[in-house]
Amino acid sequence: MTGEFRPARAIEPGWHVRLAAGDTPDGGGWMPVQARIDTVDHLGRLRIWFLGDDRAAMAYADDLVFSRTPDEAALARHP
Repeated sequence: MTGEFRPARAIEPGWHVRLAAGDTPDGGGWMPVQARIDTVDHLGRLRIWFLGDDRAAMAYADDLVFSRTPDEAALARHP
């Protein structure tokens, strides 16, 4: 599986993030990031929201997220 664990703060729109199996009706999978919103919770921790076509995912800024850059995603589709 092409991709790497990266801090959530490094992921930008155009990348793909891997969703956990229990998070979606279709059992996880890759979500293309359409937009990213940075928020701060009530304790002052930075949260990163990744928005897709019909899904959203959230991670704290320093959490490691399995993700693909646009180049890695293209390689995964066309080996």
